Amino acid sequence: MRKMGLFGKRRIISPSPANLSGLIVPLLTPLNEDKSIDFISLKTLVARLLNKGVKSFFLFGPYSEQEFLSSSEKEAILEVVFKEVNGKGFVLAGCFGKDVDEIVELVAIAEKFTNYCVVSLSKTILEDELSFIDFFDHIFRHTKTNILLYDDIRLSGIVIPVPWLEKIVTWERFIGIIEYSKDIDYINELNSLNHLTKLFEASKDMAFYCLRQGFCGIACNSSLIFPGYFLELAESMGEMDMRKYLINDARINEIKKSYPIGKKMQALKRVLFLRGLMNSYCFDDSLSLTELEKVKIEQAVLAHQTESFHY
Repeated sequence: MRKMGLFGKRRIISPSPANLSGLIVPLLTPLNEDKSIDFISLKTLVARLLNKGVKSFFLFGPYSEQEFLSSSEKEAILEVVFKEVNGKGFVLAGCFGKDVDEIVELVAIAEKFTNYCVVSLSKTILEDELSFIDFFDHIFRHTKTNILLYDDIRLSGIVIPVPWLEKIVTWERFIGIIEYSKDIDYINELNSLNHLTKLFEASKDMAFYCLRQGFCGIACNSSLIFPGYFLELAESMGEMDMRKYLINDARINEIKKSYPIGKKMQALKRVLFLRGLMNSYCFDDSLSLTELEKVKIEQAVLAHQTESFHY
């Protein structure tokens, strides 16, 4: 049974790294037809998620089209989300740049609105341990916010050696790692970093294992359209009704099967469009959904809209 507190009066959450747990929803970027930011849909999406019980939001992640956004657009998005959350949760800002100077510039913008900035590492930074340490030394000398490391092998092509992380794990303001390797052995290694907040981002397939191994959060792109399901998964694992879990899991998988390969973001936007939450425009028109793909997604969504399923 769901915890009624999730839907009750929202309280102000203290900005402690220890509170970065449960579900963290990575936001897409709603667009108007002219590719300007659709701030009305952005506010609607955040408000809906807050009302569902979500308290943490990850901006400018891999599926946010952040590479197409200007610094001023990112600042405007941060301001809108920060005001909408209004102290009732956390805002994590992805600050993914080509080099350390661009990352510092992005962090300087983000830290006006949040104490949590997420950085990723390029292959150049991961060439050797000294470059890795120098990167974080530069970040901390030129910024003031808390830093999390987004460890995604899809971006860097390299898994960060745990001995390197051990060198910086106690540095002030280095508070956590968002892990995406899906490598069980590596996840077990990360458990040795007792001082670090460890969050998990990927599909739900490994969620049970990761959450039981000391990881304190889960961030899935599908949580944008199924927040209720992922809130239960992240916050009430031990109490979940397995029959209901399997039924809901099957419904989610049916919709995800309709996503065309290489167009996950476009498919997620399409589902949210069918739910009346935002338009499905994307910056890169070359990856737009075909009419046949749109129909397949719509059929999958409509097949389950009448079910008693808390989105």
